[in-house]
Amino acid sequence: TERAFVVVKQKQQEEKLDTTNKNNNTDATSSNDNSHTVSATAQDKVMLEQKPTDSSIDSLAAITRTDREAQIAAMVASLDETPSYQKYIPKNSNSNNEATELKEEERISEQLLSAISQYEIPITQQYSIESPPIQTSSSSTANEPQQQPPLTCLVVDPSGSRFATGQGSHVRLYDFSGMNRVRTTPFQTIWIEDGLVQHLCYSNTGDRLLVGTTSSQPSILDRDGQQVMEFVRGDPYVMDMSKTSGHVHEITGVGWHPFERNIVLTSSLDGSARQWNLLGKTQFHKLVCDSVYRIKSAKGQRTQITSVGYHPGGREFAVGTQCGTLQLWNAQRAVKPRPERMVVMEGDNPIRSITYHPNGTQIATRTSNGEVQIWDARRLSKSSSPLMTFSNVWSLYPTANCAYSPHGKLLLVACSSQKQKAAVEGSCKIYDTTKQSLIGELPKLKQDLGVVQVKWHSKLNQIFVAYSDGSIDVFYHETWSRKGALISAPKAGKTVDGLTELLASRAPSVVTGEIIAPFATNNHKRKKNHGGDDGMDKKRKTIPEPPASGGSIKVGGTTSASATFTQFISASLTNKKIIAGRDPRQDLFQYHNQKDNDEHKKMLADKTMEEEQEEEENDRKNPR
Repeated sequence: TERAFVVVKQKQQEEKLDTTNKNNNTDATSSNDNSHTVSATAQDKVMLEQKPTDSSIDSLAAITRTDREAQIAAMVASLDETPSYQKYIPKNSNSNNEATELKEEERISEQLLSAISQYEIPITQQYSIESPPIQTSSSSTANEPQQQPPLTCLVVDPSGSRFATGQGSHVRLYDFSGMNRVRTTPFQTIWIEDGLVQHLCYSNTGDRLLVGTTSSQPSILDRDGQQVMEFVRGDPYVMDMSKTSGHVHEITGVGWHPFERNIVLTSSLDGSARQWNLLGKTQFHKLVCDSVYRIKSAKGQRTQITSVGYHPGGREFAVGTQCGTLQLWNAQRAVKPRPERMVVMEGDNPIRSITYHPNGTQIATRTSNGEVQIWDARRLSKSSSPLMTFSNVWSLYPTANCAYSPHGKLLLVACSSQKQKAAVEGSCKIYDTTKQSLIGELPKLKQDLGVVQVKWHSKLNQIFVAYSDGSIDVFYHETWSRKGALISAPKAGKTVDGLTELLASRAPSVVTGEIIAPFATNNHKRKKNHGGDDGMDKKRKTIPEPPASGGSIKVGGTTSASATFTQFISASLTNKKIIAGRDPRQDLFQYHNQKDNDEHKKMLADKTMEEEQEEEENDRKNPR
C-alpha cells in the first residue's frame, strides 16, 4: 500500500506540472525552463521522502478491496452463464494473406489468386508423402542400379480416411490416422502375383478394393489388403465374348456401382465390358460374370476398350474405345444389343480417361492427342460436338486422368512432358468450365517428376497429386478442408536424441548363418560328430539327388523325394511274396517235417544255467 500511495502521488505531481507548463509563456528563456525543471525535481524528491498517512492508506486499501470484490462477483456471475466456444483461427490462416504469400513465392496468376477465394481452392497448405523404397529382387546384384516402375493409379475411399496406390506389382494402403509429419509410410503393401496393377477402385462403403491388372482376372481385397475374391478367366479360343464367363485380355478399367454394394464393372482389350454380381455363381471358387456388353466401333467392327466409368446415379456407364468413340450404355437393361448414345471423335484418337461431372450432366474425356473435351451427356449423338476443348495437356503416362471439383466448376488435368533426355516436367492445370478458360497451374509441385493422377475429394475438400516415383502431395486448407491431411500434418514425429543414435550406431550387428564358436577362426573348423571329415563340400551339397536305380526302390529318407507314387506302389507289390496259385498245404507240410526250412529252426541250449554254475564251482574247488 505504501508503494501504491507513492505511485498515486507521482501521477498527481505530473498532472500539476503539465498544467503549469501550459500556463507558461511560449517565449520564456531556456534559463527559466532549467530552473523550473530543477525545482520540480526537488519537489518530487520531497514528495517521495514524505511517508503516507494512515488515513490515505486506509482509503486506498478500501478502493482496492472494492475493486477486487467487484471482480470476484463478475467471475461468479460468469459461471452461471451458458458457455460459448469459438474455433481458434491462427492469424496466418486468412485466405487473402495465404494467397498473397503464394503469389509472392510461386508467382501465380491474378486469375488463380481471385479463384482461390471464390471457389475455395484448398492449395494454401501442403502435406507431402515420400515415395516408398525400391523393392530389390533377389536375382539383382548390389552394384546393379534398380529402376522403380512408375505409379499407375491412385484412389481415395469415400470417407477420406484411407487411400491406395498402385505401382508395379504392389498395392500400397495408407491411413491418415497412422501417419504424421515424419512417418508417411503405408501400413500395408500387397504383392499382386498376376500382372502389374493398372486400376484401383474402392467400394461405395469403403470396405473393399477392386484391383485391375495387366492380366485378365481382376480381384477384390478387403480393407486390410487380404484377397477376398478372384474373377474367372474366360476361354481365349472363343471369338464371341458373350459366350465366355470372363475376360481373356488385359483389364483397362474398373468401377464400383455408386449405390449397389455387390455390383462392379470391368473393361478389357478383348472388346467387352462386364458387370459382376459379387453374390452370383462361382466356378471353382472364382466369380462368373453376370452380364456382358460387346462394344463395337461406329462401323460395326470389334474394337478395344480403353476406359470405363459409372454415371453418378448408377443408371448408365460410359465406355471409351481405341477407335475414338464415346458410348453410353444402359446398366439396367436386360438385353444389350447397342449403346443408347454414341459420338465419334475426330482423328480416331484413343480415349485414355473418362470423368463424369458430379451431377452427371457432363463427361470429360482425355485423348492421346493431348486434348480434354467436355461433352453434354444428355444430348450425346453422332453429330454432336463438344461443349469445350482444352488443348496442350500432354502426358507421358497412359493412365493420366482429370478430376472435377466438388461443385463441378473447375477441372484439374494432370500433365507431364519430356523436358530433356531423361528429365520430366510435371504440372497440374486448373480450368474454369463456366468461363472455358485456363486459370493457372497448381503451385508447389515437385520438380523433375511427372504428374500421373489427380483427385479432388468431395468430403475432405483436399487435392491429391500422385507423382511418377510414387510420392504424393495432399493440398488442403485449414478452414475449408476437414479431416484427411488435417489429422496427420499437425502430428509431430518421434524425435531421436543423440544418445539413442550413438547407441544404435554402436550396437552389434546381427549375425546370420552358421553359428561360430568362441575364439574360432577360419583355420579352425568345427568337426562334425558323424565321421572324421570336416563336412561335405558346398558344391557337393548343391548337387541334385540322382534318380532311383536298381531293382528295388528305397522308401523313406532322402530317396523318397525322387520316387514317384507309382514307383512306390510297384515296389511295395514286388517285395511281397506272391502266393497266388500255390497250395498252402504243401508249405504247412514242410514246416511240420522241418524240411528245407533251416532258417526257421530253433537253436536250444545244451545245459541249463544252474548246471553251468555248478560246473564253474567244481572247477574252482578242484583245479587241474
